[in-house]
Amino acid sequence: MKNGKILFLVVLALSFVLCSCVEAERASSEASEIASGSLSEGKSEGDKSNETTSKDQLESLSNETSEEISQIYQTSEEYVRYGIADSIEKVTESVVSITVTSRSSSIFGEHTVVENGSGVIVSKDGYVATNCHVAIGAEKITVILSDGTEYEAEVKGLDSKTDLAVLKINSEKELSPAVFAQTENLRLGDFVFAIGNALGKYPGSVTMGIVSALSRNVSVNGEEMTMLQTDTALNSGNSGGGLFDSHGYLVGIVAAKAPEADAEGVGFAIPANVAKNVIEDIINHGYVTGRPTLGFDTVDITSMREAAYYGVEWIGIYISSVDEGSHGEVAGLKARDYIYSVNNEVVTTTDRLKEILEESRIGDTLLLEVWRGSDSIDVILIIGEDVG
Repeated sequence: MKNGKILFLVVLALSFVLCSCVEAERASSEASEIASGSLSEGKSEGDKSNETTSKDQLESLSNETSEEISQIYQTSEEYVRYGIADSIEKVTESVVSITVTSRSSSIFGEHTVVENGSGVIVSKDGYVATNCHVAIGAEKITVILSDGTEYEAEVKGLDSKTDLAVLKINSEKELSPAVFAQTENLRLGDFVFAIGNALGKYPGSVTMGIVSALSRNVSVNGEEMTMLQTDTALNSGNSGGGLFDSHGYLVGIVAAKAPEADAEGVGFAIPANVAKNVIEDIINHGYVTGRPTLGFDTVDITSMREAAYYGVEWIGIYISSVDEGSHGEVAGLKARDYIYSVNNEVVTTTDRLKEILEESRIGDTLLLEVWRGSDSIDVILIIGEDVG
């Protein structure tokens, strides 16, 4: 009897364990079906009630997520902008497109040449800065504002030493000038963007990059200049346009890209602090003030073969032309004069002559020993001011 009770209790315990396992498996299966939204039609009313509750919870959670996304990304009040869109919007009206018409001669006769560039508005009353190489030799210059309005422009001054020019248009409305940056605050790697008439047919094109070098010696049309370097994409037509920092301040006037055919991401701009002084001088005086000049141009003869070609006797520096009305003309200098020494220092290259000039000031005097044919002549030359 005792053994029978024990057997009964063992069977009862096993039955309880088996029922518990079956119930747990069934509950797990139902939970999976609820999560997937596919409970079978044979479920009990209680099971269907549980299904409805689970669906409501999922829909509520989904609605809360959608509302949160809408609040962060879709409402204009809380939409977060990244990049420099605001700065670009601020300066777009300050950059113009330029069309230059000039005449060119060839073996086929004279023909009209039309070229394109860019410019930056620098005053509310219509002064526009661009490159000297864009404006020089033009018969007609047309400035096109960002809204498409066209004006014929007058050239107020050219400065080949910095590759800058100033134009003037007469607009019936107040214009939006660019604001010059303090370029001494620029750092290597600062973000910058360029706006210009890319390829001469895409006005207002924006490209972005960084400052690649703060001070780079570059030769533009034979003039040595110190420029900013950037990897911002620049193309023909960008010349004279603006290079801006991420706040929308003008850090440079775009001047050139590296001339090498395989060069990529190597562009240059005239620093804003240099451009500002030149532009102001041209507006106020028509030229850049305070620059000394000898009043003549020179050419280096570097070989006897070259000397024979030009019909001269020695290797060295020769005067190629004398500026009319200059101190050089007053001193009696003439084309083809051979310059032997300056202040008793023998000079053999134009570069050294330029260095002597840069070390001098307007009003200083130089003692030149020149040869005219077989005659040696001492000339006292007063350094004048270069008025362009």
